[in-house]
Amino acid sequence: DDAHDSQLQRYEKSLQELKVLFVQKHGHDIDDVDEDGCVWIKTAGCSVMEKLEEKLAEVKCLYHEKFGADAGLEDDAYDSQLQSYEKSLQELKALFVQKYGHDIDDVDEDGCVWIKTIGCSCMETLKETLAEVKCLYHDKFGADAGPKNDTYDSELQGCQDSLCKLEALFAQKYGHGINDVDEDDCMWTETAGCISM
Repeated sequence: DDAHDSQLQRYEKSLQELKVLFVQKHGHDIDDVDEDGCVWIKTAGCSVMEKLEEKLAEVKCLYHEKFGADAGLEDDAYDSQLQSYEKSLQELKALFVQKYGHDIDDVDEDGCVWIKTIGCSCMETLKETLAEVKCLYHDKFGADAGPKNDTYDSELQGCQDSLCKLEALFAQKYGHGINDVDEDDCMWTETAGCISM
């Protein structure tokens, strides 16, 4: 019975070592990978700071149970340690942004990234700029911009050409197409493919 328990403990230790090696190599836990090889990152409920504070309280309780006394951290030492953890957390967040191109707080419970845009939408900005250009054209040439006596089809073609140019300029300036923005001025980015293991 003791031999069986000893062997089980060795296997559990080996499993933990393998999990640590996996995290070091791939940057995430093996338990976060589903059967399709996709990595799921779940963030729900409390913030990372709240989780750290909960873990600290748990460790203090365990220390008290084992040694029958408080962990001995005075307020100053606690505050210093807390600041050190906060600094480490900020460094981790910066590394996350550097690696993935977005903030960890922008990921919802389903693993989807939400990008918030504040202010005027890109389409509103383009319309304002077009109106301004038309006014400047009218002031300089004394006439409205665009063809005057052409047929409807040629005017429509001119508008379509202008729209294509505007869409290209928009994509060049903002890094995504105008059609990637929904009615709430949110940009949707489609990402496809598998994670390399």
